[in-house]
Amino acid sequence: MEERDFWKRMEYRLCAEFRGAAEPRLRYMWCDGFLPQGYDFEHSPPVIQGHVWMVLGQQQELWTFSLLLPVTAQSPGDIDWGKLMPSGDLTHWVTLDQPKRHLMLDPLGASADPA
Repeated sequence: MEERDFWKRMEYRLCAEFRGAAEPRLRYMWCDGFLPQGYDFEHSPPVIQGHVWMVLGQQQELWTFSLLLPVTAQSPGDIDWGKLMPSGDLTHWVTLDQPKRHLMLDPLGASADPA
């Protein structure tokens, strides 16, 4: 998967994650696009930061986001974009800070809901 495809798929994957949220108000949130702006490979773990359009009901807001990368990533060429996409049966990879309007994505920390 190419990086450009990753961001489009992540938009839809995030929307699906919100639809399945345990908290009812989150089920009405959705994502309308990512705007990645910078890689920080000096951070531990490495991270991509940028902006994301978040929508709750009819209100759209520009939030910031951080996407945590594998610790082995030293450059954009080291990123396996396909492995960063959480499968549909995994959850617990999104953290919202609504007061700060920040979205933290940790796709490698995703896990299944206990049965």
